[in-house]
Amino acid sequence: MEQLRILGRGATKGCGVCGRRGLFRRWVHMEEHCPRCGLEFEREEGAFVGAVGINTIVSFGLLLLGMIVFFIATYPDIPTGPWVFLVALAYAPIPFFLYPFSNTLWLAIDLVMRPVTDDEIRPRDEWT
Repeated sequence: MEQLRILGRGATKGCGVCGRRGLFRRWVHMEEHCPRCGLEFEREEGAFVGAVGINTIVSFGLLLLGMIVFFIATYPDIPTGPWVFLVALAYAPIPFFLYPFSNTLWLAIDLVMRPVTDDEIRPRDEWT
């Protein structure tokens, strides 16, 4: 049950440990530590490669779903040409929109796979 709580927090842009929201200074710039519990978000070098993978898979999945719906709706006279550019323009903001969600979700998945240790939670005065 605790794993579902951690994943739910991550899916809603919250800290997987304490649930704190507001982890991003800007849409794509995540804080280094949780303002409430002090968890360092980059738990190891390259920690957010999984977040890029989640973002890519979900983004392409949505693109594929949209294209399938479009092809079914316009079959048998499937238009090409300008529609390709319109689909690309409509799709372009999706990875940008999903970026913070994929970061916190990946952090939550990492916390479920490798539970947090006491040395990963540091008080504010020890942040570097």
